[in-house]
Amino acid sequence: MSNLCSVIGKIPNCILYKYETECRKILFVSTNNSGRDNKPQTKLAGNSWQAFFVLATGLPRSINIRLSTNKREEGILKMKHSIYSGIVASGLAIALWTGGAAAHGVGEDSGTVTGVKSSTRISIKASNPVRVRRVMGPVTDSVDGVPAGPVDSFDWGGQALTRVKGHARLEIDPIANTGTIRAEWEDEYGRWTYRQNTFGPPAHATGIRIGSSRDSVTDIIGDPITTNVYLHGDTGVGGPVTPTFFAQLAIWGPAKITLNGKRFDNPYPDASGSLPFVGPKGSLWGGHILLSEEIRGDDGVVRTTSGEVFDMSKASEGRVYPEKINLNLSFIDIPDGQPNGNIPPMHRFIYYISFKKVKVKYKYK
Repeated sequence: MSNLCSVIGKIPNCILYKYETECRKILFVSTNNSGRDNKPQTKLAGNSWQAFFVLATGLPRSINIRLSTNKREEGILKMKHSIYSGIVASGLAIALWTGGAAAHGVGEDSGTVTGVKSSTRISIKASNPVRVRRVMGPVTDSVDGVPAGPVDSFDWGGQALTRVKGHARLEIDPIANTGTIRAEWEDEYGRWTYRQNTFGPPAHATGIRIGSSRDSVTDIIGDPITTNVYLHGDTGVGGPVTPTFFAQLAIWGPAKITLNGKRFDNPYPDASGSLPFVGPKGSLWGGHILLSEEIRGDDGVVRTTSGEVFDMSKASEGRVYPEKINLNLSFIDIPDGQPNGNIPPMHRFIYYISFKKVKVKYKYK
């Protein structure tokens, strides 16, 4: 834990932001400069939600974002940013969806809001997965026999990468925010399955794009299935847990997990004290999928441009390998705001695998 604290202490210009929406049921609509039609997103269920997240770049102290589709206003999302100096209890959480966050408390088979004629389909077949998970000491917490802590879920040094058998299949409509995700793999704990057909945006932005010039960027807000964006590193989108990388596809939403034919439910309450993503038969995990360029070299190590092993203090120095693509799949708890001995330090459970053989088919009409 002391080593982790020393790394956190070196992260430059870190600011903790508190996001709070002051709205009731808002229909999220992506407002970006991609040139495609804006699209409705998942409705929020509940009166308000708030989230805490560490960003590595500055933002204005307050912004108002007007959301509209087809020139008809659907709602206004007001986001207030209260700035806290340093890294405090909320640490480097990848995301924290609390209260009435999108998809919180929805059924496993619930769909997203549609109403826009879709013209894009993305089909993905992936195999040859590598598990990224290093147990760092005597196990202090576990879920159904699977170690939950202390665990390093990014293993930048490539010390404990494990090849496992498995495959994944995705059929995604990024315009309508619909689709299905199915994945299966085996490790020493048994046979896993991942199922997702509901999509909801996280509390933070879902990516950034270059704006009208190379010197400006646009934050993508409230889009649970985002295409062609940069994330992590020093982008302020997600924590600085990896180098800045380009993702052709980024997906969020609740996922059902099974292990050896039995439900592998999320036992961890969020900051409100309740279990997140409660379905009719149990609680779901926060699912996250990334189709992106590779961040690891052939030796499995995540490095900086100068050849050093990457860590969170080097968020703006990471090296990527754009000649390769991979499909990254993870399922995580929703943090309660209390730091722990894991990497990243706010999540009590992360399971992360990266599929190294990927076939992608795009259909557009």
